[in-house]
Amino acid sequence: MKLVLCLLFTFKLTFARSSCGMDFTVSSYSMDLNSYQETTPLNLSMQRTRVSYDFLCNFYFYDFGKGNANSYQRYLENKNGDKISYNLYKINGYKNILTELSDMKQNSDAIWGWSLATNQNYQDSFNVILSYDRSLIYPAGNYTDSVPVRIYSGLPFNDPRRESSSNLFLTFSIPSSIALSLVDAGSPFSEGDTTQTMDFGEIETGDTLEADLKVRSNAGYRIYMRSDNRGSLKHQLLNDKITYVLTVNNRSVNLKRGGKGDKVADFSGVTPHDGDNLRLKVVMGNPQSVQAGTYTDYVTITAETKD
Repeated sequence: MKLVLCLLFTFKLTFARSSCGMDFTVSSYSMDLNSYQETTPLNLSMQRTRVSYDFLCNFYFYDFGKGNANSYQRYLENKNGDKISYNLYKINGYKNILTELSDMKQNSDAIWGWSLATNQNYQDSFNVILSYDRSLIYPAGNYTDSVPVRIYSGLPFNDPRRESSSNLFLTFSIPSSIALSLVDAGSPFSEGDTTQTMDFGEIETGDTLEADLKVRSNAGYRIYMRSDNRGSLKHQLLNDKITYVLTVNNRSVNLKRGGKGDKVADFSGVTPHDGDNLRLKVVMGNPQSVQAGTYTDYVTITAETKD
């Protein structure tokens, strides 16, 4: 009996693709509150420097990392951890969020193109959409993110080769801001309403009037009050005076202080959009020993951010 054994060997030989010599630049995103627009196009510029007989060197595409969020719910973040949402989209009606290669479902998910010639710039664009809600108050500061961007030769599902990488830097700046509104007691914040006249008519001891000081700030605040007549109503022609007491949220204000005056409030953080409410109350002193006439005083309110 003769036994013959035959061994069949099979193997597949693959070669790593060589670089196609692709490099690129990506625009940075820098915007502040005054120049804010929801959608901002940014540019990519690619150049291939190497002649290659590899057919796939005629194609290129980009992928985009996740940034701060480590997900595709991207956000800009300031040093205190406050966030503003944004995302990156192909310019195709905002249907495709730009992702990493491993998360693409089809070739059309990527920004891709042809690179048929060397040493020629190939331009592409994508959109940054920032979700900034003007009805909210965001803390002041610089909100940033850095997203890795990579260029590949080939196509996402056709033997891609990473060629080079860069970073997309995004910054959105919100300056410190503060606004005051002087309104009748119980009234809402009114933009631009910064004066209030308390008319007591014919004064009697203990007469009382109230108003509200609304403070809106994204960086904390300090409030100071100073009286022109150091806490008295003064006759328009004579030197006669009528003292009064001013309180802020039931705390007496020292109206005899010079400079900016007495500090009546100190707050850190962000106020509601309708502002913090400080109730002002003025109680008249005894007018019996003064001459008849018109008596006035002016109280100046100074506000400054603190954070």
